[in-house]
Amino acid sequence: MINEKGFTLVDSLVAVAVAAFVGLGAVALTFQTLKVTAQDNAWATVVRQAQDVGYWTSQDAQSATAVQAVTGAPGDGVAFMTFFWDDWETGDLYQVSYVWRSAGGLYKIERVYLKNGVAQTAMIADHVVGGGTALEQQGTAWKLTVVVQAGLSDAPKTATTSYLIEPRPTVQP
Repeated sequence: MINEKGFTLVDSLVAVAVAAFVGLGAVALTFQTLKVTAQDNAWATVVRQAQDVGYWTSQDAQSATAVQAVTGAPGDGVAFMTFFWDDWETGDLYQVSYVWRSAGGLYKIERVYLKNGVAQTAMIADHVVGGGTALEQQGTAWKLTVVVQAGLSDAPKTATTSYLIEPRPTVQP
């Protein structure tokens, strides 16, 4: 018998097949991980945007002495909530409006802040596919419901948040 050294062709083919199988498994796992991460990021973005809308509107509602609300779906340039108040000490007049802006099939929510007629605009939600707001009075408080449906992946994600907002007293201290 000859002194055999090395691998046979069958040994080499088995080794290549096993390596290919392990490599394909690793590639599939990587793609699945990236897909789940993208979906998680989209969900986190939607929740954050709904929280941002709720945060800013509740802050403004707490200062407001008057509120105008339009309930329903978005429309370009529609101010769906407007808050009014004046500063007790300085007499400054404030008006804050939340406005839907159309952006290539999606919507943005802008916060337009006016102090004595001077405007500042900030975008507080982006990539909004749809949604809406509802503001209903409950005794002396307001219940604000914000629905943000953002489309950052194949399937849009929806987040709904509700806030119970107590307005400031209307009597000066």
